[in-house]
Amino acid sequence: MVAQQNHPHLRRKASPNQKNYPWTLVRLLPNAQHYTFGRFYSRTEAENNKRFLGKWMPAAEFEVVFDADGVT
Repeated sequence: MVAQQNHPHLRRKASPNQKNYPWTLVRLLPNAQHYTFGRFYSRTEAENNKRFLGKWMPAAEFEVVFDADGVT
């Protein structure tokens, strides 16, 4: 069994500044709430993750949003 932190597909680069990742993938929750699932450098990467999560969690609703406040 491979440890998760050592698996190359699960390893994420640590970013000292989240402003480098303006595309945000959020899960929509009841009562106008949301949960930030991840932040991405490109819209394509965020959309691909949305598509993947949609297949694995079909009952959940996800949206990709651009965080204009996060852009430097």
